[in-house]
Amino acid sequence: MSELDVNDFLYFKNNKVAECDNCSTESSSSEEDSERDSPIPDDTNMFLSEVIDSLLRGYQDKLNCENLILEINSSRYAYNVTIREVTYNVIKAILSLPLHYLSETKTPVNNQNYQKNLKAIITYFNSIILNYVKNKDAQDDCLRAIEDIASTTDELLPYTQHLLHQFYDRDILSEEKILEWYESTSEDADMLHSKVRNAVQPFIKWLREAEEDSTESDND
Repeated sequence: MSELDVNDFLYFKNNKVAECDNCSTESSSSEEDSERDSPIPDDTNMFLSEVIDSLLRGYQDKLNCENLILEINSSRYAYNVTIREVTYNVIKAILSLPLHYLSETKTPVNNQNYQKNLKAIITYFNSIILNYVKNKDAQDDCLRAIEDIASTTDELLPYTQHLLHQFYDRDILSEEKILEWYESTSEDADMLHSKVRNAVQPFIKWLREAEEDSTESDND
């Protein structure tokens, strides 16, 4: 218990009965303090929130992906977000979308439901992903988004190897970029991000073996 918690606890223990006016004043003051202490959302977070709203509505109402790209680009210019931030946050939004969708439809959140909906969402928004992940820098941003979401989302972590395989098969991510990302672990990488590397090892192993087989075939 923190020092503040202890003081609050002792205060209410020693003052079991308080006048209503005092309670009202303290409550109002507390709410004002809370509002002052609340962080003001920055433009990038507001952009991410709008992208999630657009994609969730688009998926639920089966809207045309071209129109959704126009919405995303409009939000980009409204919040003055760089193209690299756009790519990163679009991928973050797509990977978090199953959680929002399950909440909206009052469906239990578990690995099976998350992964089932993620597959369908990626298929539906494939053209949007390809629209933003179309060069090497964009692939770096895509991989960074996958790593960040997987490191904090229990439902995604065990599925990350399949997600990379899916993006590889769809020509969203190249073999070169995936291996470069996997091998670029910094010395100060935290435990959560190390978990992501461990989770994708089976796919990395398959990718390297496929590369070796291809090299041997070329030599023959």
